[in-house]
Amino acid sequence: MDYLENRTFDEIALGDSATIERTLTHEDIELFAVMSGDVNPAHTEFTYYMSQVGEVVDTGPYPTHEINRHARFLSAVAGTEIVAQSPRLAWKRSRDPIAQGRPYAVLNPGSNEFGRRWPLGHYVDLSARLANQGLRVVFIGKGDEKAAGTAIADAADGDTILDWTGKTTLPDILDLMKGAALVVSNDTILLINPC
Repeated sequence: MDYLENRTFDEIALGDSATIERTLTHEDIELFAVMSGDVNPAHTEFTYYMSQVGEVVDTGPYPTHEINRHARFLSAVAGTEIVAQSPRLAWKRSRDPIAQGRPYAVLNPGSNEFGRRWPLGHYVDLSARLANQGLRVVFIGKGDEKAAGTAIADAADGDTILDWTGKTTLPDILDLMKGAALVVSNDTILLINPC
């Protein structure tokens, strides 16, 4: 393996490369948390999960699509190869849900993991910028996300910026995303859907 040694930043040239490989353990996560002072539960929950298992299954290098990672994990557990297949979702779109002859953006500020959320205020600011550029904007999400405050409702004007948080089904959301000119989402299953 080639690696860079004793070089300053200025001595590193375009095309140089270096590689290091190491198996990540829960002790590494704990050590990083202690050294960095980052003990945010959203960042250290991995430590708990690692303490509950005796073996780590390598699901491939990052980034690897979720479908492939899950197939590799199931293959390791089952002891036989399971080939990943992308799901095919078919549905009939009965109407254009919000476009009204103009492009629209879908914003999904929710996520089950708070450490993976872009701040809600950024979504609200983005909605205003997109509206100023001529797009309609629709906020989507689970109903319990309304408990986070009124920022979305306050930004919504009922015409250009719409608050559909808690008002959509999964097929509704897929229809919205399929016709959208832009989708901005935190790390959720909606982000990786095959629309």
